[in-house]
Amino acid sequence: MKPETGFSLRIMLQIKKDGDPNSTAQIFDFDIDADREGVSEHFNNVTLKIVYSVHDKNYDYIALDISVEDPEKWIRVESDMPEYNKNFEPDYVDLSSYVKNIEELEAFKVRIVAVTNASNKAGKTAWIDFLGIHVE
Repeated sequence: MKPETGFSLRIMLQIKKDGDPNSTAQIFDFDIDADREGVSEHFNNVTLKIVYSVHDKNYDYIALDISVEDPEKWIRVESDMPEYNKNFEPDYVDLSSYVKNIEELEAFKVRIVAVTNASNKAGKTAWIDFLGIHVE
């Protein structure tokens, strides 16, 4: 596979108070084609790289969900992601135990869920700058 397949982006995620993952989340579909990316059935390392920031501590949690099925069946991989405010340092998440074959890799999607303690009127945001998957 290419060294890293992913999104280089600047997404603003509105953080809401209601806690409903469907209303406080952003879904990323990698649309991976194993043949196009040169991935064979024999891989043993799948790592997600995410660069994001939260501008204050007024949030309840930011969680990482993945799906390796179609239609989606969400798996909570991290329930309370670490906060990165200033340095935009990447967070690496080992997904090798979740993504084990070509079918799961091609169905792979990520959902970032963010919920705040503040009022919805506060307009809290989180920024996602990069989201990539590395397979070897």
